[in-house]
Amino acid sequence: MTAIFAVGCVQAAHAFYYGFSAIAWKAQGIPENMTGLLWAASVVVEIGFMWWGEPWRRKAGIGPLTVLGIGAGAAVLRWTALAFAPPLWLLWPLQTLHALSFAATYLAGVQLVERLSPPGSQTVAQTLSSVLSAGVLIGLATLAAGPLYDAVGVKGYLAMAGMAAVGALAAFSLGRTLAKA
Repeated sequence: MTAIFAVGCVQAAHAFYYGFSAIAWKAQGIPENMTGLLWAASVVVEIGFMWWGEPWRRKAGIGPLTVLGIGAGAAVLRWTALAFAPPLWLLWPLQTLHALSFAATYLAGVQLVERLSPPGSQTVAQTLSSVLSAGVLIGLATLAAGPLYDAVGVKGYLAMAGMAAVGALAAFSLGRTLAKA
């Protein structure tokens, strides 16, 4: 459950971005066609990570808990930077962090849940993980995102950075627990 919670927090921290990045960028004067290109760039690097990065990670022997920590750290960095309305030139490298904040976190979560769930219950555990991260937690974060944006604008990304940091702390706690076992 700690792994599911950690992954869920990092994934749900995308809620503010999904709901308000285009609105925030338009308010910053970034042309709408650039918004589409920025989103496309994040998808391209996500696919590239899954295509090349994940096989490399397995060959290098980097464990999923480490990958989860990297993904959570990338999310904290990404959301913190976006809270300060960076210029267009900086949005491009921030968008590449999607490969880590989303894709790496997702893949680490699938692997952790598979390894840590009791024998024969991996399917139920994966379903629970999906329901929690892609359902409950992101749903709650999305509900909070609107009032947050109305109240503080792009500074609402700091709440998402905090949520990702909670995920990182949960992953760290899980690592300590597993090291003792």
